[in-house]
Amino acid sequence: MGKINNTNFFREKTTNTLVLPVAAIEPKIAAAPKLKVRRHVAEAISHAASELQRLGYDKMAQSVMHICREAASNRFAVCVVGEFNRGKSTLVNRLLGADYLPTGFLPTTAMLTRICYGKQQRLTLYSKSGAKQKELPLNPQAWQGLTAENFGGKDPEGFVVLNANNPWLGSNAIELIDSPGAGDLEEQRARQIGDALLRSDGVIIVVNATAAMSMSEELFVKQRVLTNHNPFMALVVSKLDLVPEDERPAVMEFIKKKLVQWQLDIPVFSSSDVEPIKELITSWTVHPTRLQLTEQWLTGRVKTIVDMARQANEEKLQLLDADDRKRAELLAQKRTELQRFGLEWNNLMLELQKCCNNCFNKFVEKEDEYVRTVVERLQYECAHSNAPKKWWKEDYPYRLKVELANVAVGLENLASTIIANDARWFNEQLERHFKSHVDFKRSTIVERDDLASGQSTRHLEVEDLNKKRNMVRAGTAALSIAGALALSPFGFMPLIATMGIGTGGSIMSETFFRGKIEEQQRNLKAAIAKDVPQIMANAMSDSEQRLRHVYDDLERGADESRRLWLETQNSAINASVPQQDAAARQRLNDVQQELTQIIDQLNV
Repeated sequence: MGKINNTNFFREKTTNTLVLPVAAIEPKIAAAPKLKVRRHVAEAISHAASELQRLGYDKMAQSVMHICREAASNRFAVCVVGEFNRGKSTLVNRLLGADYLPTGFLPTTAMLTRICYGKQQRLTLYSKSGAKQKELPLNPQAWQGLTAENFGGKDPEGFVVLNANNPWLGSNAIELIDSPGAGDLEEQRARQIGDALLRSDGVIIVVNATAAMSMSEELFVKQRVLTNHNPFMALVVSKLDLVPEDERPAVMEFIKKKLVQWQLDIPVFSSSDVEPIKELITSWTVHPTRLQLTEQWLTGRVKTIVDMARQANEEKLQLLDADDRKRAELLAQKRTELQRFGLEWNNLMLELQKCCNNCFNKFVEKEDEYVRTVVERLQYECAHSNAPKKWWKEDYPYRLKVELANVAVGLENLASTIIANDARWFNEQLERHFKSHVDFKRSTIVERDDLASGQSTRHLEVEDLNKKRNMVRAGTAALSIAGALALSPFGFMPLIATMGIGTGGSIMSETFFRGKIEEQQRNLKAAIAKDVPQIMANAMSDSEQRLRHVYDDLERGADESRRLWLETQNSAINASVPQQDAAARQRLNDVQQELTQIIDQLNV
């Protein structure tokens, strides 16, 4: 392992941050990603790594190095969104200074494309679950295999990662996400974009200067973009060159006024403003809010490692003070603890899995309960409508949207409450048994738009009975008048009798139409009973997967704590050679004091 250099820092331009290159900790890494934190945090972390190595805790120093690499690889994701044919891919190519993405008037890529730094340029296709499927060279021919035509006209479930050897992406740890066109969305693709927005740090909205701020764009921005409450947003106007030069200022002013009406205070650029857009994105990556979250995560993990080293050193002191018999007892006790640790760990993982299954089951049960409630409400409304066709075409879509939006809120509250309680319990167990914890980041499980944008999958032809009823009524009235005129020469009584023709006809027609209305209501109620569960199933599949991912992340974070804890325990056992002298004791006491000072520095 290379010697750690804690002087390898330099100040970022126009910021009060420092860059801690991972190469400063492990010089063998070429073109290592750079981790941006404030000066005192960078110095404390670098000092912790170098001191751990100097004190003989090489594995602990390597763990700090690993965490720095992990934090540096945590890229700042910027999602580029907009309607179909708005110039999103063209903008991404301009930002990267090369035609990496195909452009044209037809949708080319049928999948989300994530562009990040990579020394070896290539395309990698991943499944929906994140499994690697194929790797392709980065050339125009590779994209031909990623269009909807290659998948039977349907969008494949997955995403593409494009590795580009671009210094701007690499030095700032930026990832650009090129999304499909919002105006050409299937429901599956809409959920993909929703997930991308949810997991993005920043958003760039692209609008076309020749048809900017249309009603559909307003709907997309309000329903998809603003609901994520992203603090880093900008709007880019593309194809401004297609507008006469003297009209361009008016177009830009119109767009800015529209943003004010939407209560959206974000910067506006032309797509030709490449450098200002890049500078804005770069400034987002070092925003104080982002820096604070990164620093909290980083120092917390490093403190855990240093504290484990301090525990190991404390146990070395205990072994040093013990005689041979006591030392043997302590080592035997330590080995027994390790065996018990293995059992406790397995039990804890089983309990976490039970928590996951319990949360999932409650989530699904609540889904089913909501489905039944929504079906019953809509069926009740349908049964009390005297105009089934009008209700189905006009009222049902709106009522469905309202009900599903309320369902989304209820399910999100349920899931977030259960997950927060489980995460708190899990960290309490980790702290009690293993003196460690897992950083828990709350994430949205149920996207309201996933349900609120759900549309009926039932396309029923419903006859307009009101129109036919009016025609029958008119015919019956005409028949009554004609009968009266024909029988009027026979006197008053026949005239009275002919009035029964219209009355009897009306009664018969109303009975007929009442039966037809009831038949339509039964058909629509049956359609509702099938429609609502199908919409819920389509919209909730991604939410159920997100829920399980939360528990998977908890387990992965805990597994790293387990590995570090085992290393400290084995370190204490391996350092059990008796050195009962004053110099050895003094060295261990000095190490203990220095490790405590490192933790104090990290706390500051």
